[in-house]
Amino acid sequence: MPSQPIGPVVVGVDGAPWNRVAIEYAAREAEQRGTGVRLVHVIPTPVPRPPLPPVVPAAVRSAGLGILQHAHEAAHTVAPTVEVTTGLARGPVVEALLRAAEGASAVVLGHGGDSSRARLWTGSTLTGVSARAACPTVAVPASWVSASRHGRVVVGYHSPQHSDELLTPAFEEAARRKAELVVLHAWTVPSGYADVIEVRTHADDRRRTALAEIESQLDAFEATFPEVSVRVEVVHGQPAHALVAASRTADLLVLGRGRSLLPPRHVGGTARAVLREGACPVEIMPSSLHSDLPELTLEEHGALLP
Repeated sequence: MPSQPIGPVVVGVDGAPWNRVAIEYAAREAEQRGTGVRLVHVIPTPVPRPPLPPVVPAAVRSAGLGILQHAHEAAHTVAPTVEVTTGLARGPVVEALLRAAEGASAVVLGHGGDSSRARLWTGSTLTGVSARAACPTVAVPASWVSASRHGRVVVGYHSPQHSDELLTPAFEEAARRKAELVVLHAWTVPSGYADVIEVRTHADDRRRTALAEIESQLDAFEATFPEVSVRVEVVHGQPAHALVAASRTADLLVLGRGRSLLPPRHVGGTARAVLREGACPVEIMPSSLHSDLPELTLEEHGALLP
């Protein structure tokens, strides 16, 4: 991404089978961006569990170095000309990966989809890093195959507010990959009965309004990236379902993360679901909270809270 500092692509590795796809993705990305790969393994903090014998620190370190060595070989095989460095870290996994990702152009994590171990990784490490990293976080599913190129980047569009933060990297990725860019907006009404009525009575109006709004946002980007073919899709349905379906024919899915003024930060329910179920690499873009945000007003049932 030209607008991002060209730091290394950081990859979290833990010896799991799905590390392979993350390493391959990161190595190819680093090669295209003209940067290096930084492989990071976090050594777990030993917890005594009598009557089991205590874990020997030297043995843990040796195992970690072995994981990094295998990862280094895998990255070098994919991109022999890319500089690959490794690092052992200690402490809580999310905190350690966030420290390693400082100054990175992206942090890449693999996950195994539906397995119980994968859900643990996705539910904690992946979402934790995605919610707090200062750089983009890319989740690569174990089923991803780099050779299966669709020539399509999909970006999930929510609203005009802060849309530049999402559309800029999406256009840059599509240009770099020489791919079509699909701007996908999905809408639904929270109440089931109201949704049925809305679809029957105002679906066309909603679609026209959304198309006009999105296309007005795209004018400047299309002038800057004339080589990128853009298609806007407005669909009725749950956003997570629509995005997961779109990921099956995409090379990359770009999403923004949940925006929170106060900690703890979060990726948002839609992004969390897509991280877990997406069929292609999913890139979560960091958000920036601007100092000119309006003062926070709290309401309950339409009445201001004291």
